[in-house]
Amino acid sequence: MLERIILEIEKEIHQNPFQWARRFTPFWHYNRKDNNLFSLASTLFILQNFVPNENLQNLKKIILNYYPYYKNKDGRITYNFYPTKPSKHFPHGYVMQYSDHFRLPDDIDDTALVHLTQNSPKAEVEELHQLCQNFLHQLPNREPVYCTWFGKNMPTETDLCALLNLMYLFNQYQIPYSKIDINTYNYLAEQITNVLRQPFQLARHYAHPALILYHYTRLISKFSTPLDHIRTTLLQEIHKTLETPHPPMFRILLETSLMKLGETRPPLNDFSDKDFYTFIGAPLAPFPSLFKWASLPAYQMFWTSKIHNFALIAEYQYYRDA
Repeated sequence: MLERIILEIEKEIHQNPFQWARRFTPFWHYNRKDNNLFSLASTLFILQNFVPNENLQNLKKIILNYYPYYKNKDGRITYNFYPTKPSKHFPHGYVMQYSDHFRLPDDIDDTALVHLTQNSPKAEVEELHQLCQNFLHQLPNREPVYCTWFGKNMPTETDLCALLNLMYLFNQYQIPYSKIDINTYNYLAEQITNVLRQPFQLARHYAHPALILYHYTRLISKFSTPLDHIRTTLLQEIHKTLETPHPPMFRILLETSLMKLGETRPPLNDFSDKDFYTFIGAPLAPFPSLFKWASLPAYQMFWTSKIHNFALIAEYQYYRDA
């Protein structure tokens, strides 16, 4: 099954170059093809954690060939959600692709996933770590943590999942902790019990408890970090989330998380990706006066990708068979 899934991913990218994802807003009946980097890099990241390298060589070569299109336009070691050379944000649209207002800055999320999957030299990750110290988000009554965006003329923000991916990168390369790293770990530990109640406020670009808890699990199950003490709490929060119904793919994330944390789980039979997404855009979120509207689905844009969903299913099957 794993070989078949990898071949399906390769086929999908080959047949739909720069169209391997889609963005949609059900309320407005909006649906467009999309070419975001996140879907590519996250797919490869998921697979490389359990698929032998020899089985991934061809897919990795295909995906890495696309990375240069998304690198910072000035040559910095950061990456963008959309192509930068030339800029092609919100492709296949009728309005947003023509406005600089909707052009996204580079972000820590895509940047971390690229460096994790292209096996960057340690010196580059050390350079990135130093760069990140200059892009911070000041939390109310807390110490600053890393900002989601490498932007200058925009409100700062932070996202739990993006932070967890960045911390994964720094742990993978054994980068010594800075003060901001410690602040970030403290913030991540404090918020674990708020994920079910405030998913959008804590991770506006993921905004579903299953996605957030899955990202916590990826880091905690892989490395010994200052988050080790919340492992039991994480398990409890995952079980709480499973007490309510969720679309099948969100349940798959939760079941995979429990298996990564050492639990034996009954098998699932439904692998439908209906009503599933892996990323959210909330254009109104940076404006405090409009934040309550930003959390409503009518004012959000959702991203999904067949290749990414294939990778998540393959990961679930791997842990089921382990």
